[in-house]
Amino acid sequence: MANREVIDTAMVGTQLLGLCFLPLMLLLCSVGAADGLTGRAIRRSCGGRESASLYHCAKY
Repeated sequence: MANREVIDTAMVGTQLLGLCFLPLMLLLCSVGAADGLTGRAIRRSCGGRESASLYHCAKY
């Protein structure tokens, strides 16, 4: 019976830890996405070309 209590306690602890870190991970993902999109917008507005379009033009 003690083994079951240890496993249940570990499961609850893991769930609580996951719930504590979920907002932090969402914040980090959204900041990273915003930073990447901002960098892309700056490169495009300054006349830069995306590497994918360079690749396709060079292929021909």
